[in-house]
Amino acid sequence: MQMHQLDARVRKIKADLNDLRVRRRVPVTGIEASPRGENAFAPFENGALWAKKVGDNWEDFRFTVVTPEDFRGQTILSIRSGMENEWEAVNPQIVVWVDGEIVQAFDTRHTELILDEVAVPGREYDVFLQAYNGTKEIAAGVNAPRMTLFLADGMDDVTQLYYDLDVPHTAALLLREGCRERETTLRTLSDAINLLDLREPFSPAFHASVKAARDYLQDNYYQPLEGREPEAIADCIGHTHIDVAWLWDLYQTRHKAVRTFATMLRLMEKYPEFKFMSSQPQLYQFVKEDQPQLFERIREAVKRGQWEPEGGMWVEADCNLSGGEALVRQFLYGNEFFETEFGRRSRILWLPDVFGYSAALPQILKKSGIDYFMTSKLSWSEFNCSPYDTFTWKGIDGSEVLTHFTPSREYGSEDDYERHDDLAFFTTYNAMLEPNQIKGGWKRFQQKGLDNHYIVTYGYGDGGGGSTDWMIENARRMKSPVAGCPAVRQTFALDFFKDLEKRVSGRRDLPKWSGELYLEYHRGTYTSQARNKRNNRKLEILLREVELWLTLAKRYGVSYPQDELRQIWRQMLTLQFHDILPGSSIHKVYTDSNEIYADLFARAEALRKTALDALNARTAGDLALYNSLSHERSDLVWFDAPEGVCALKNAEGETFPAQRVNGRYVAFVKGLKPMGETSFTFVFGEEAPARVHADRNGFETPAFKGTFDETGFISSLYDKRAGRELARAGKSLNTIVYYENRPHNYDAWDINIYYGEHSWNLDKPTSFEVVTNGPVLSTVHVEWAISKSRIAQDITFYHDVDRVDFHTIVDWKEEHGLLKAHFPVDIFYNEAQFDIQYGNVRRATHKNTSWDVARFEVCAHKWADVSEASYGAAILNDCKYGYSVDENSIALTMLKSATNPDPTADQEMHEFTYALMPHEGDWRQAQVPERAYEFNIPVTALKAAGRKAEETAFARIDAPGVQIESVKEALHGEGTIIRLYEYYGARTRARLALAEAPKRACFTSLMEDDLEPAPFEGRELNLELKPYEIVTIRIQ
Repeated sequence: MQMHQLDARVRKIKADLNDLRVRRRVPVTGIEASPRGENAFAPFENGALWAKKVGDNWEDFRFTVVTPEDFRGQTILSIRSGMENEWEAVNPQIVVWVDGEIVQAFDTRHTELILDEVAVPGREYDVFLQAYNGTKEIAAGVNAPRMTLFLADGMDDVTQLYYDLDVPHTAALLLREGCRERETTLRTLSDAINLLDLREPFSPAFHASVKAARDYLQDNYYQPLEGREPEAIADCIGHTHIDVAWLWDLYQTRHKAVRTFATMLRLMEKYPEFKFMSSQPQLYQFVKEDQPQLFERIREAVKRGQWEPEGGMWVEADCNLSGGEALVRQFLYGNEFFETEFGRRSRILWLPDVFGYSAALPQILKKSGIDYFMTSKLSWSEFNCSPYDTFTWKGIDGSEVLTHFTPSREYGSEDDYERHDDLAFFTTYNAMLEPNQIKGGWKRFQQKGLDNHYIVTYGYGDGGGGSTDWMIENARRMKSPVAGCPAVRQTFALDFFKDLEKRVSGRRDLPKWSGELYLEYHRGTYTSQARNKRNNRKLEILLREVELWLTLAKRYGVSYPQDELRQIWRQMLTLQFHDILPGSSIHKVYTDSNEIYADLFARAEALRKTALDALNARTAGDLALYNSLSHERSDLVWFDAPEGVCALKNAEGETFPAQRVNGRYVAFVKGLKPMGETSFTFVFGEEAPARVHADRNGFETPAFKGTFDETGFISSLYDKRAGRELARAGKSLNTIVYYENRPHNYDAWDINIYYGEHSWNLDKPTSFEVVTNGPVLSTVHVEWAISKSRIAQDITFYHDVDRVDFHTIVDWKEEHGLLKAHFPVDIFYNEAQFDIQYGNVRRATHKNTSWDVARFEVCAHKWADVSEASYGAAILNDCKYGYSVDENSIALTMLKSATNPDPTADQEMHEFTYALMPHEGDWRQAQVPERAYEFNIPVTALKAAGRKAEETAFARIDAPGVQIESVKEALHGEGTIIRLYEYYGARTRARLALAEAPKRACFTSLMEDDLEPAPFEGRELNLELKPYEIVTIRIQ
């Protein structure tokens, strides 16, 4: 007999058995429904539509069912919505309560609830359903679901036989035709089928034949496999990826967590071997707040060894845009929650879906007690396949972390991988535990000579859902190498990594990747939803100041509000989730985030005011200037003062001219004490003559002289200090270009390489006005109109600050637009330097390799720089992250307006500032990082108390290239935490000097665990920092 005939026979019998898994179905009667929360229940016809109108996403249902007298198998409550096998994330999702307790959830992948393993005729169940269908933006009112409910008499022996046949049959078909194992497997399955008696389904003879067929397969197929050595082992862990927000809002995520976690607990009751891993303490916190009894069941599952809380961060945060200190707090608050609730800290950074990974992460991980890293997202790169799946990842400081990329994907044919859209290297963290993906994962795994284990994270995800019963049934049958597939082992993620480390540690063939893990995709996430990114940067900076000033104010009796700060940090960290901060969520997520940010800013500002009021009560003179940076600072200050002020005078009698601009004053002052206050008095008189000049023809400062072109851009900037022209011949600096941006796949996420094919230049300005010329600065105001939008800039030149500022307001009304400011500088460079968390990275600006080509848009924080040996230029910014640098220009990406998933993304007013900083020497010699800190963290000016001054400076660092990033009270225990880092990439000797000698001091981890003593000599500590090293100290 030809094999395809046996294949057809097995398929047919499987289909018949699938139909026989249920002996009888009884429709549920007496259903009542009510809009969510209204308790207005009315009769509901079984099988009718619900969520029929846009906005009617929520509905409650209640009914009572009684097990029929003739049921003899499993009593199963089943649901049909008409959307079975559709995407579970946005289609019907339903919490199921039975007799007053949450038992599991229904969705398009979980459609059955076993009420009793053995039917108890006459048993009654009170059922309550909390139903949700999609989101207003996507599903409600478009494809209304049905609510079809029935009780089923389930035949478990038939179900088990179905899986016994299905697993080897599916696996055998992955083998090539003519393969001996394929043919012997099909023959064995056919022989087992021969024992079936299907003439009278559900008769005693039928069930006896089912048992005979199962016994035959056990004896003749599964048992012989137990002694076979598998070529590979798939270490599988139940998993679901729950986006904290994306195509749904934060409120919906609270319900997704409850639904998913309840379903996983139900599976654990049925399958004692089932192990489930879930990250993101924020999700657990949601469940703890909303369903405390369910949370207690999770705690019990952790104790009995079925549930693994892991993952490191408070949420799976974006790792390009989040600040360095924010990343530390992700681990600090994430570990605090897991340790408090479950008695354990994380050891894995679990980020399967994040859009690239900063080169600063390995050091943060190691100093947070995180030894391992897992993702799959680099497989989405569109140009190059990441060459390793198991490797050591080395960060900018030399820290190394064992890393594994899950390789799960469809097996496809023998010679061709399954393709996901246009992504040739795609792998998934939402794996299906079935032969096709188990075998496909091994085929995709790239270090077969190094190791034969790989991790499989199985379960439906993105919008939750999780693992299913059929996946676990498959796992039971794949413990041995079925038809050439890898063997399946159920294991926790941490156990996988511990075993992996034992196998590969010290191996010469363990590869190493050095530097950032750049995702060659989703480059638009550096820019989308600009307001959200601005809020993030500003709040990160504000919290830095709040903690510093509160720490200093403790000496004056101000209590340190640890609990409130924890709440503020947690909410901000939640908003750094990798679909919120990157700008790839629906509109409501950003209306909600705007409200949350407004509340957080108000609360943080109130704390800051409390601290500064206490400090300021002890200040001398007329004006108290607060510098939160750890180096002495000479900088611009904006302040309020009575009319007639012409200068500020410090305690040494040195005066600094003041200029009145738009009702406020600005001055450039020197000698601002680090991390403390410096007092000044007002000098009254006539304002000093203008020392800086700008008009329509051009500008001149002590450092620069230049001209504007007819469009209002800078056509010439001659640097007097260096004696050279900065602008390229025939080009203008600050050339603003509007590009068409229509990504072919992911609108909000992407900037494709072809965006430069179609663009529009700005016309002549609609307005060009001189705002002020004075002793401190000169400003011109320029306005342009393009398409439906308006752009306005205040371009400012300074007497004492060698940069040009562009304060920008954009009324943006475009769809599919990308706005960039280009600076074509006459500097020779093949590389550029970019600011990242706790350091910086160098990236090629040429296109020599496909890896270089792929980096046509990159992420940076406060600055980017191109330099020759003796001259360069930096672009600073106060809330932008996207840069593109090539041999023609350095460009800042200002706005990107997608229409999906938010139809009106970024179509609003935007305000931001960036600056051009030409400099002599390279970026280190010009102290670009320090200038960028000053640009982002302005001096705070307050009316002084006029009393005898007290010393309020907290600390200073005497070495260039070192900054104190954080001063705060310890999260637990006593003492103050000081965190500093080196950012020149140089081994540096530095002296940390405090205002007071500490009684005790020690170095700590980023998790504030004490390490060795810090040997202060009085008030001072001598440090030797390695390149890009982060150092944390506790003082008491």
